[in-house]
Amino acid sequence: MSVIPRQIIEQLVESKRIIEPFDKKLLQPASVDLRLGRRVLESPVGNKRGAVIDLDEKNKSIQISSGQFISVLTLERLDLPLNICGRVGLRSFYARKGLISFHGTQVDPGFKGHLVVPLVNVGPETICLEYGEPICTLELNNLETDSDKAYSGDYQNLTDFPADDINFMLRAHTVSLAEIPEIRLSVHELKKSFSEKQPRFKALFSLILFGFFGITTVVSWRFFEPWVAIASFGVSLTALLAFISSYFETSKKEGIPSG
Repeated sequence: MSVIPRQIIEQLVESKRIIEPFDKKLLQPASVDLRLGRRVLESPVGNKRGAVIDLDEKNKSIQISSGQFISVLTLERLDLPLNICGRVGLRSFYARKGLISFHGTQVDPGFKGHLVVPLVNVGPETICLEYGEPICTLELNNLETDSDKAYSGDYQNLTDFPADDINFMLRAHTVSLAEIPEIRLSVHELKKSFSEKQPRFKALFSLILFGFFGITTVVSWRFFEPWVAIASFGVSLTALLAFISSYFETSKKEGIPSG
């Protein structure tokens, strides 16, 4: 088996129409780039359900959130003869941004149709894909002899996503990796809110302690041993000082005049 160089790929396209539509600009030294087609299958994110998206000249891009899973169809349709197989890989431009492809590397001899390319964004930022731009690359290989059987699986002559793939994504309700940034943001906001309100809680708690042990001091002095009243008075005084400190801390943060 040998890798087919660009000039032979061009000849095969012109003579056997193994790739349509075809643009010579997509040829690489030993491969050809495949572009993003019109159909995208999007996984749920937060309250947003899964969806099938149609891209066109007006709505020509798809945003893939960090952690989100999507499937795309290639713009090109393949028609491989029995003596050629292919290997598909994601363009390194997107791999360096954190995009991962789960497409099987092998494209069997005799395959006909558009390729389904599942993708997940494991990078830190949203990745934008635009209709018609190269997203993956196809390497073609000559077999030593023709295969005695052509590919005949569920993805043969594919023009759209299989119904099972669409129904699976539309029915999905589970939390995906894409929601991790949202959860992290919510935790950060909660932590910030608690930090801002902490002096108030501290002041209120100190005031309650001051009142409780103040009453305990009076009752203890009258009905119990004096040392119990002295201990209660000490705790009550400490709580009062803590309340005053928390009050001034709250006033400083909120810009309330303390005098």
